[in-house]
Amino acid sequence: MTQANFPAIMDKVFEYEVGPDWRTGGLVDHPKDPGGLTRWGIASRSHPGVDIRNLTKAGALKIYERDYWKPCAGPDLPIGLDLVAMDGSVNSGVKRGVKWLQRGLKVKADGVAGPQTIAAAKAAPVHTAIKAATAARMGFLQGLRTFSTFGRGWSRRVADVEATAIAMTSATIPKLVREVLVVESRTANTTAKAQNQATAAPAAAGGGVAFTDLPTPALIALVALLGLAAFILWRKASHNRERAKAYQRAAERIGVNT
Repeated sequence: MTQANFPAIMDKVFEYEVGPDWRTGGLVDHPKDPGGLTRWGIASRSHPGVDIRNLTKAGALKIYERDYWKPCAGPDLPIGLDLVAMDGSVNSGVKRGVKWLQRGLKVKADGVAGPQTIAAAKAAPVHTAIKAATAARMGFLQGLRTFSTFGRGWSRRVADVEATAIAMTSATIPKLVREVLVVESRTANTTAKAQNQATAAPAAAGGGVAFTDLPTPALIALVALLGLAAFILWRKASHNRERAKAYQRAAERIGVNT
């Protein structure tokens, strides 16, 4: 259905998997990256038979199409949702990428992009599904032990994929989609501000309870729970700020190109 969208999707995938270093294909060997040696976003751990150091862009594109694009049903998904499924699959594996898509579509999340998933994608309100799927992805990433190391980049990436996917859905009507992106940016920013304000609320929780009258173990548990609640809200606020910026950047790109 959207095979023609594959080049545009790969531009976005390469933006994060490779970056501006096109001459070397972004050769990376980060000690905390479980993927190991990586070039063009292709990791040695996931592709042990590939000569990563000498991998060309053309060779990488064939791998992406064979191992990610087709297994996540990219050619059969509506525009926008194809990017969501593809980028999630590349970043965290096809099964997880498809599961996030399925959660966004509210169908059984078995990680297999079969007829039911494709039919649901074609019938779904696409903007709602895009936002729900990227929210599911972000929720998973925030729970990883490596989030403290890679979390900021992941948040920016997921937010940008969300905004770009929304923009792709109405690319033929630039003025309309630009208005949608601006509204989404404002909404995300408002949500972030509300969540920031709410981080102070847990400290006031308990109403008339005299904390000093609580047994020490109960007091410790309560403080821990309140701190966790505040921390979760802070992370959500941080991601919503990234969403606001991503939507604004997407709107500005459309403004430049129209």
